[in-house]
Amino acid sequence: MDAGPARRRLALGARLGAGGARRTRGAGGGRLLEGPGTAAPERAAGPHASRGPAVTDQGRPRRVLLPVGGVEDHHAGVAFAAQEAVRRGCDIDVLHVAHPAGREDGSGVLDMAETVVERTVEAARRSLGRARPAVRGRLARGDVVPALVEDSRQVALVVLTRRHARGAVVLSTMTVANALGAHAHAPVAVVPPRWSPGTTTAPILVGIGGRHAESRHVLRAGLEQARRCGARAELVHGWWYSDAYDDLVLSGPTGRAETARRRARLAAELAPVLADFRDIDVRLRVEHGRPARLLLEATERAQLVVLGRHQPLLPFGSELGPLTRAVISGAACPALIVGSPAPAAGP
Repeated sequence: MDAGPARRRLALGARLGAGGARRTRGAGGGRLLEGPGTAAPERAAGPHASRGPAVTDQGRPRRVLLPVGGVEDHHAGVAFAAQEAVRRGCDIDVLHVAHPAGREDGSGVLDMAETVVERTVEAARRSLGRARPAVRGRLARGDVVPALVEDSRQVALVVLTRRHARGAVVLSTMTVANALGAHAHAPVAVVPPRWSPGTTTAPILVGIGGRHAESRHVLRAGLEQARRCGARAELVHGWWYSDAYDDLVLSGPTGRAETARRRARLAAELAPVLADFRDIDVRLRVEHGRPARLLLEATERAQLVVLGRHQPLLPFGSELGPLTRAVISGAACPALIVGSPAPAAGP
């Protein structure tokens, strides 16, 4: 009998500790997978386990959450998670969520999941090199998106690797990236599959929309990221009314006047936030054009694009919106989705 899977389970179990969802033996010899409600361990075994977990000012663990599926092509996400863990002073949690309907009667699905988690943990440690963040691996059972949304309450960042190449036709909007981007309690980074880190002087892009509170919230998140990276920031606002109208009416002096009006309005609205980041070189770029196209073209020369959610105008509307969905599915650089600002307290 091949003892390889058993050895892998034993080795991974040493790293998993009691966190997330631990594989154990039931009374009848069957394999059990605990649910996602179990508390995460404070330490994982391995070369980065010498210090306590990073915490926020409120005392909560600070972690970068790196969800992995049943395939091993997570290299871009691993590299980005390692980079951000160092910048933010966070540890890394590698998490695989197994669907409740999954079989455990020798099908090998969980053995494969364990292997993916184990190899991703090792890849993250290699990517970190001598850096201090710890890396842990966990398995959980549950519906994938709700489990990840719940786990995102206690993390600083969620990192996903985009599953399709840039320019691929994606018919469904019901992807894990879209669902987490819309509902996670922490910012969500979506990393293109061929992205790799490197020394760059490229800017941090910030997509600026038309809603005041949301624009200021996204701007602050983008400038905080620029400060972490030591980069300049480029704020991009595109405006477009109608395909049947803009090219004819707004392509000349009328369009230039509207662009100037919008630039002046945005400069005034964003000034209070910009005043808190005088150390950051900021450029405001306002253009007449389709916003998604402008942002996608700009990602060719950026190291990151920061986007926001929006409050839907209709009860059944999307919290991401077509612009954010288009950019996260086609950006040449990682896209960071930040949540909507908290509603103002009533009197």
